[in-house]
Amino acid sequence: MAEAVMLQLELPVADVGLVVDEPELEQDRNISAELREQIEAELQERFDARIAQGQQQVIAERAQLAQTQQALTQAAAQLSQLQEQALEELRNQGVDLALAIARKVIAQEIKAQRVEIDPIVIDALRQLPARGEIEIHLNPADLERSQFVAEATGAHARELKFVSDPDVAPGGCVVQSVEGSVESNIDSSLQKIGEVLRDTEEGE
Repeated sequence: MAEAVMLQLELPVADVGLVVDEPELEQDRNISAELREQIEAELQERFDARIAQGQQQVIAERAQLAQTQQALTQAAAQLSQLQEQALEELRNQGVDLALAIARKVIAQEIKAQRVEIDPIVIDALRQLPARGEIEIHLNPADLERSQFVAEATGAHARELKFVSDPDVAPGGCVVQSVEGSVESNIDSSLQKIGEVLRDTEEGE
């Protein structure tokens, strides 16, 4: 009988203990949920920060790449311009060299009196209108070899006057009339040839 009473007394005590533990378990669950949410939030924040950092890095790298491409484009344009300038200088040097050689050869021919002065005089006459008296100034050394030009000009023979002029270089002439004057010599002829050669090379 006494044992039965003791069992009955013990049972309520056990029931009371179970009721007391239930709020603690619920509190533990709440703490665990909050902790998990904090951890997840922190992880998400770190992930978002890394994503943002990666995006900023990509943007910076793209900007640097664009600057590099622009620099390369400018360098290529400058290189192309330098190449064109170099080619132009080579062309001009080639033309100048050819003209210098021609000038030297012609000067030797003039000195040896193997250059015909008449074609030079006729070319100068063609550049002036055939009106009024025309004076043809020649170097004294060339005048003796060019007097027959008067006969070569036909009807204008009586209007031509030859003048011995030491100021005129050998192989050249100065033609004067009321319309103006024309100077024709080896240098001016070679200069015209050089201009034609340069224009031809630029057009290619």
